[in-house]
Amino acid sequence: MGGHMPRNSVIGAVLMAALLTAGCSSSTGNQASSSTTVRVLYHPNAELIPMFVANDAGLFKKLGLNVTLKDTDPSAIIPAVTARSAEMGMTTAPALLLGVQNGLDMVVTAGGSVNTPDNPRIFLVVGRGSGLTAPNQLAGKRIAIPGRGSFAEFGADILLKRAGVDPASIQWVVMNFPDMNDALNARRVDAAVGVVPFTNLMKASGHTLLLDFSSLSPSLPIAFLVAPRAWAQANRQTILLFRAALEQAIKRISSDPDYARQVEAKYTGMPADIVARTPFSTFRADMTPDELQTWIDILVQEGAIKPSLKAADRVIPLPQ
Repeated sequence: MGGHMPRNSVIGAVLMAALLTAGCSSSTGNQASSSTTVRVLYHPNAELIPMFVANDAGLFKKLGLNVTLKDTDPSAIIPAVTARSAEMGMTTAPALLLGVQNGLDMVVTAGGSVNTPDNPRIFLVVGRGSGLTAPNQLAGKRIAIPGRGSFAEFGADILLKRAGVDPASIQWVVMNFPDMNDALNARRVDAAVGVVPFTNLMKASGHTLLLDFSSLSPSLPIAFLVAPRAWAQANRQTILLFRAALEQAIKRISSDPDYARQVEAKYTGMPADIVARTPFSTFRADMTPDELQTWIDILVQEGAIKPSLKAADRVIPLPQ
């Protein structure tokens, strides 16, 4: 798919679907009630390993939670959660904040992973033979990203501006992460914004990691879970228990990495040899307002959301 589709056209279609399904929900479906049943929608990736471990090891059940996980197309997650087809869903900060900007009342319920300088997970990679050796050479180039208006595009915009490059000159090319290495190999794109473990494959193919997204923030959220505010407010104890299971899972990952990698391969479908060579992300059971504020600042700078949006309003407070 070519890179000239306006990023807001794709985002707008997804958000409109979510708003319409919310408006069509029955009055019963909009009633928030306390429950220990939690349906979670996700898309397979290595950033949610604690949730997979908590489920596989029975940590949710030990805390009295009946958690079911369902693999779902990323574009369908927010609309489905809004329509109460699930209690929580995986998303990224741009998707959450753009949804809020367009009228969705969603809040962060649990963390997933963060990009840090000590453990970077997101890079802009330039192709071998492209002749690109410095960020200021990227003007007018073809850069692969997973979607318009994605964390990859917004983050790259900021880094390009810092390098003196006008992001409007970039030819964005939308493709899935697993396809980016082949596209670089074939020189269909000059560069790509990828995530681990796919960037590891790119590096092994001779491509160069040119920009590190950890320069945007010392703790930049990658993927996490959200829910409608009404459900979250009525189920704070359930969310607290869910996070407690994630904390236990994070400890299990640290103490038993071989088991964690088996779970990762099982839930993500990644080959076991790639999983074995890929370091774990930096995991969080929750998210701080400061971490979300970083993304708000980025999107405000990009003109995508209004400065009035506050991070503290989007991170659900819980009993201690």
